[in-house]
Amino acid sequence: MLPVPPPTDPPAAAGHATPLPTPRAFVSATGLLFQVVGVIYVLGGCCLWSLAGQLIDRPAEVRSWWSTQGAGENVLVAGGRDVRPLWAQRAGAAAVVGTFLGGLALTAFGIGMQGEKQRSAIWGTLAAGALALLWLACAAAWMLLASAWLRAGLAVLLSAVNTLLMLLAAYSARTLRLHPPPPDTGIVSPEFVQQFERRDHE
Repeated sequence: MLPVPPPTDPPAAAGHATPLPTPRAFVSATGLLFQVVGVIYVLGGCCLWSLAGQLIDRPAEVRSWWSTQGAGENVLVAGGRDVRPLWAQRAGAAAVVGTFLGGLALTAFGIGMQGEKQRSAIWGTLAAGALALLWLACAAAWMLLASAWLRAGLAVLLSAVNTLLMLLAAYSARTLRLHPPPPDTGIVSPEFVQQFERRDHE
């Protein structure tokens, strides 16, 4: 008599009282992480980056090549009141808008990944990658145009965080492709509805 091979997903291993977690548990954990980071980004976009000039650092007085007088003589921007170059200010605005919208996107895709949706993992990969590129661009603008080193360092750190999120989401998409959820996931059976209605009338 030929030996029977073990099942692919055993309900419980030897010595375990509960079933072993499926590979999709990693996807759910990644979705929760996306939601936490997304909420932090939304709050940061509203508060932190809007007041970055007061809370983080004040850009040093630099001379900008965007505005010149005479034979190439550099002058301070806005008569010395706002010495940050125009593109450094635009980088700050991009940080505020990008952090807020990116946080909303990460939160939404995180909810989808907790529901084991492969498309959410794919879009989460793209969103995290776009945020990583945004932070690198902002860091370059703040370092080269405004000498805001502390702010640029924080932007580089956030770019690294988003790169990690991008890798986690990409691995989650691969996991869902190799181990798709059951087709009846999230579908309520008629028996469950009848049982719920019967309990509600009792």
